Amino acid sequence: MLSWLFGRKSRPAAAADATTASRAALERAFAHHTAGRLEEAEAAYREILAADPRHFDALHLCGVLALQCGRPAQAAASVEAALAVDASSAQAHNSLGEAYRRLGRFDDAIAQFREATARAPDYADALFNLGNVLRRQGRLEEAVASFRRVLAVNPAMAEAQVQLGETLNVLGRTAEAIAAHEAAIALKPDYAPAHNSLGLALRDAGRLDDALAACQRAVAHDPNLMLARFNVGNLLREKGFLEEAAAAYRAAIAIEPSALAEAHNNLGNVLKELGRAEEALACYQQALALKPDFAETVFNAARLLRERGRLAEAAEALRNLLAARPDMADAHFELGNALKGMGDAAGARARPTRTSRRRAGRPRCRRCRCSPRTTPKRRAAARASTRSLPAWSAGASSTAPRRWRARWACSNPSISPTRRRTTATAWRATGASARG
Repeated sequence: MLSWLFGRKSRPAAAADATTASRAALERAFAHHTAGRLEEAEAAYREILAADPRHFDALHLCGVLALQCGRPAQAAASVEAALAVDASSAQAHNSLGEAYRRLGRFDDAIAQFREATARAPDYADALFNLGNVLRRQGRLEEAVASFRRVLAVNPAMAEAQVQLGETLNVLGRTAEAIAAHEAAIALKPDYAPAHNSLGLALRDAGRLDDALAACQRAVAHDPNLMLARFNVGNLLREKGFLEEAAAAYRAAIAIEPSALAEAHNNLGNVLKELGRAEEALACYQQALALKPDFAETVFNAARLLRERGRLAEAAEALRNLLAARPDMADAHFELGNALKGMGDAAGARARPTRTSRRRAGRPRCRRCRCSPRTTPKRRAAARASTRSLPAWSAGASSTAPRRWRARWACSNPSISPTRRRTTATAWRATGASARG
C-alpha cells in the first residue's frame, strides 16, 4: 500500500523539493496511522492539508481515519473532496461507499462500490462490501453473485465464504449454505463466525444436534462471540434443556448487556417456562429498555401479566401494542381475554376471536368462512385421521350425526368443493341446535 500511496502526485504542477517534502510528511503521518496512533496521524494529515488543501492522499486517509473513529459524515466529506481531486481511485470510491453505508445511504453506497469494481474488477474488498450492502437491501441473488466474484478473485477469503453461506441460507438453499460454511472452516478452522453460521444452517436443515455442536465449537474458539452463545441458548431451549439455555443467554448478556434485546426476551421466555415469573418480567423490562418498540416482548410481558392476574396492566400494555401494531392478531386475542377477566364482557366480545385472527391474504371458505387447511402436512394428517375413524364416520354416512358430518366435511381438505357446499348447506339447515 505504501508504494501505491507514495507513487501518486497530489497535484500536477509541484516543485521537486515540495513533492519530496510532501512525501516525507505523508510517510510520517501514515506510520502513525498504521501504528494505531490515530490522534498523531490526524494531526499530521491536517498539517499536510494546511500546506496543500488538494492533497489527494491526505484527504483520502483523513476520511479512512474518520471511519475508524466512528465519524462517517466527516469521512464522507473528506473522501468526496479527495475524489474531486482525482475520481479515478477505486480505493477512494470503496472508502466513500463504506462511509455512505454507515450513514444509511445504501443506494449511494452500492453506486460507489460498483464504481470501485468497475475501475478495478479484481478489487476483492469492494466486491465483498458490495455483496454485504446488497444483502442488507434484500437483493439476495445479486449479493450471491458478488460474493462468488470475491471468491473467484480470492478463493482463500473465509469471510466471503461465510457471507455467501448466510445469504444462501436466507434464500432457502440450505445444502449450498452448509457447503459454503464448511469450505470456510476448511480455510480457517478456528474462525468462530463460520462455525456459528454453520450451526444456523444445520438448524434450518433440522439437524439440531449437529447445529448445537457447531455453535458450541464457535464458543470454544471465541468465548466472547455473543451471537454464538445466544444461538446455543436458542438450540438448548428448542431441545428442552431450559436451565442450560438460561445459562447460555446469561453468558451472552454478560458479554455486552446492552447489545441484544432478543437475549433478554428469550431469557424471559425460558424463565417463564421454568415458573419464575417475576424474573421473567424483569427480563422483559430490560429488553424493552433496550428496544422500546420490541412488539414480541410487549406481547410476552402482557400475556404473563394476564396469567398472573394483573389484568389492568396487561390490558394497558396490549392497547399500546395494538396502537402500533393493529394487525397483531394474538394481541387482539389476549386483550379480549384480559377484558373478559376484568368483567368487561362487551369489550371482550368486540375483540377478534382465535378463529377469526386477522391474517392478511389467508383464503377462507366462501360458504362457511372456515380456514381451508391446505398445507401438505395438514392434508396428510386429515387423511390419517380419516383412516383411523369408525367406518360410519369415514364415509360420513346418513347414520352419522348431521352436525358432526357438516363440520368434519367442511374442514377436511380432502373433501371436494361440491361436497363442501352440500355439507355447509346441511349445516345451515340444522338451525341453531347444530351450531352449538
